[in-house]
Amino acid sequence: MNFDTRKFLASIRPADIAHIVTPELSADQQAKLLFFLTGAFLTPITLAGVLIGYVRGYNLYMRPRQAAPSIGDIPPIVQLSMVIWGVMIWLALLVFVLLLRMIAPLFGDMTPYIPIYLAINVILSVLVYVCFHRWRIDINNHLIESTRFGTARFAREEELSPYQVINNQQNFDPIVLIFFPVFYIFLTRKEFK
Repeated sequence: MNFDTRKFLASIRPADIAHIVTPELSADQQAKLLFFLTGAFLTPITLAGVLIGYVRGYNLYMRPRQAAPSIGDIPPIVQLSMVIWGVMIWLALLVFVLLLRMIAPLFGDMTPYIPIYLAINVILSVLVYVCFHRWRIDINNHLIESTRFGTARFAREEELSPYQVINNQQNFDPIVLIFFPVFYIFLTRKEFK
């Protein structure tokens, strides 16, 4: 049996090679990879800022709709929250770097510390993401438990709005407050029992 290398190589298309080499990542996996790279190269503090932005955006815009905290399909407003918090953390880092630059001449050359810096950032990034992942699991468990007993659930803000007091004015007729006690006394009399 002869193995013809030319036929073998001719039968392989470049698109097949690209398909084999290119990883197929889901949206969640892509987001996790992006979070990990953010933490590794832009410090875990930046990753923490981005994830704090996600949590705040989720609590404000996704939680009232009882949406699961998916990191693969993030609404634009939550993405904006993540960017804003990431930038706010960078501003805090800028202040930190300025303070560090004032102190750095006291310690000399810091080049040997770069691998240590990256290693510490990777470890802290994993810890920050583990905390975030635990929060996501808690939210998912809450959403699962809230639908455990059928359709019974707590009312949402917009469902309670007709019953809330607005500017010390109640949303029902005050005449009910006057006549309800009268009807109650009337119906609880001995003649009706």
